[in-house]
Amino acid sequence: MGTSLSRYLEMKMHQALRERCYDRIVVTGAYARTAPLEEVFQGEKTDKDFNWQRPTTLLVGKELHIRCFPGNDHVEHYAELIATFLEIQHRNGHRSLTLPSNVVYIPPSCSDTQKALHATNLKDLPPHVDTVVLGLVHRLDRLTGGAEWQGGSDGCFGWVVRKFNDRLVAFVGCRPSFWGDIAGEIVHYLAASKRISEVLYF
Repeated sequence: MGTSLSRYLEMKMHQALRERCYDRIVVTGAYARTAPLEEVFQGEKTDKDFNWQRPTTLLVGKELHIRCFPGNDHVEHYAELIATFLEIQHRNGHRSLTLPSNVVYIPPSCSDTQKALHATNLKDLPPHVDTVVLGLVHRLDRLTGGAEWQGGSDGCFGWVVRKFNDRLVAFVGCRPSFWGDIAGEIVHYLAASKRISEVLYF
């Protein structure tokens, strides 16, 4: 990726990573956005409907904990991003930052992801929905009809429910960034807890 890798990483890195050297940077699966303990990333693009919430940080002694929405793939990936960013910084002479070898991650389990999902507003998704559409649903104006997103402005998820012929379809967007096994756990949650029989990913 060359220089584009550096630009990509710069956009993703929480400001706390750039401020000082920590004994360790620990990437964990935990969804929390409550100030003043949790520090939110200043680079979040809050002008978007979905996929804008980034991992927060929590200072624990001399360790910086990076708290991602729980998902093994997501947590591991973010730890690799941080280590790569710090490696590039050290190569460029920024020796005052944490050594990349001091970045570790704690893999969350499937039950950690399910517990986090159960604590979100996804439980408030209306009943009797036949099909859920996940992904970049905010780009599907022709299908959502430009309706207002439901679920509250502070929740993890937002949705629009439309009826097509005899089927109720919920277009569900997620504010935290997620990918990998989290997507599968969302499908599992919808099937087990909401009796959804069909999920499409856009």
